[in-house]
Amino acid sequence: MKTLGVDIGGTKTAIGIVDTKKGSVESKIVIPSKKFKNDKKNLNLIINTSIELAKTHKIKHIGIGVPELINNKGIIKGDYNFKWNNYNLKNFFPSNFFIKVESDVRCHLLAEQKFGKGKNINNFVYINIGSGLSYAQFKEKKIYSGARGYAIHFASSLISLYDWKKNKKLSLVPEDYLSGKELLKIEKKFKNIHKRKKVLMNVSESIGSLIASLINTVDPHQVILGGGVIVNNIFLKNNIIKFTKKYILAKDAKKDDGSSNYYFDVINNRSAFIYINKLGGLYTGADDTVANYDAGTATIANATGTSNSPTNETGHFSNGLYIESNYALLKIV
Repeated sequence: MKTLGVDIGGTKTAIGIVDTKKGSVESKIVIPSKKFKNDKKNLNLIINTSIELAKTHKIKHIGIGVPELINNKGIIKGDYNFKWNNYNLKNFFPSNFFIKVESDVRCHLLAEQKFGKGKNINNFVYINIGSGLSYAQFKEKKIYSGARGYAIHFASSLISLYDWKKNKKLSLVPEDYLSGKELLKIEKKFKNIHKRKKVLMNVSESIGSLIASLINTVDPHQVILGGGVIVNNIFLKNNIIKFTKKYILAKDAKKDDGSSNYYFDVINNRSAFIYINKLGGLYTGADDTVANYDAGTATIANATGTSNSPTNETGHFSNGLYIESNYALLKIV
């Protein structure tokens, strides 16, 4: 069965043709998510491109991952990246299509559970460290989405701390200081590499403490880290994991030397395509580059894993799944 996966990101959207029986992404294109200033026009570009591809390949089932809150009815409930609050994307497609809309981080989780490092793991957490910070949990053979579908944030809420000893109050949203967008600001501000590393070390500790707090709360068997920030920066990746282990509280989750016996799998920035009938997921191997795209002229990546599109993506297929060449696995022992 072939389906269409639409992975909408803050800067780019990957649209791929998925063979759900073989477990492979046959082809894909990457287009800007924000080509226009008007978000309605951006949505129209994504929808029209998806419909065009689906019709060309005679596909009726389309899965859409969105970087927003999605309630349990598939309706967008947020406007962090786009002004699409209360949109039901199903209504933008002809009625003969079968549409499933889900939060993008849960699509990543499904990809790992179905075909990746979460396979055969009953309780694990996927944490995305990219332009934003989000997570999803697989628990008791299903995704835990919460009572309404909003269980994806662990760094987006306002935190207020009061130190009564010093009569000081601190209020902040962690994501406002620790996201990929903020890290770019740090890179621009601190030209001196030693000062920059010191700042990034403190950022790594803050992110690690947040991840550890999540681990202390939900107690997973395994933690999978993904997203462009942690994948593309070895310094951040290693220090985030180091500080995460430091702040895990449970004694039996640590070895005598203080290290963690959790598995930390760091995956590349794979976009997860969901398909409809089983709500599964597949990697696409999309990188962080936005292709210049005009409808009808884009080049589609071929099934060998090598693309002649403007994104110049490379990789290989393993067991029918596209995995990028700089895939990394970290096992903490």
